[in-house]
Amino acid sequence: MARLAAQPGPVIVEVWAPWCGPCRAMAPALEKVAGEFEGRVPLWRINADEDAASVQALRVMGIPTMIVYRDGVEVNRRSGQASYAELTALFAWASAGESSTPPPGMSGQVRMLRLGSALAVLLLAIAASQPWLILVAAIIFFSAVHDRCPLWQAVQRMWRPAAKTPATSA
Repeated sequence: MARLAAQPGPVIVEVWAPWCGPCRAMAPALEKVAGEFEGRVPLWRINADEDAASVQALRVMGIPTMIVYRDGVEVNRRSGQASYAELTALFAWASAGESSTPPPGMSGQVRMLRLGSALAVLLLAIAASQPWLILVAAIIFFSAVHDRCPLWQAVQRMWRPAAKTPATSA
């Protein structure tokens, strides 16, 4: 972690594991994008099985997780498998600097607001003995975590066509 704090400029940290299907599926696109941004945005890979202490220190709850740092400070986080286009957008945003618009994703404040709202509705459901409010609380809770849910991301990929990667030159 000291190495990360001392790193000037942007860096993207990927937390992965060899047994992780989404990690393995994303690896070719990630390596290609990292190569395209070589010299501008370094990619540091952390094997979750080999460095559990770093995974815990980074507060990673699921893999794959991509964390963007600028000058040692976390500025963005994305969990779950990403397409070539999504990875390119993440690296481009990281290299553009602080003035650029972040890639799509939920901010920490919005996530906490939704989790707090879900808890409030759940407590109201219990206090008022209204079981249907438990469903409302569950929906609000899911809206706070859906972007980090691998199952939801897999279902979502089935509903929308995959982004095409550019053809490689021979």
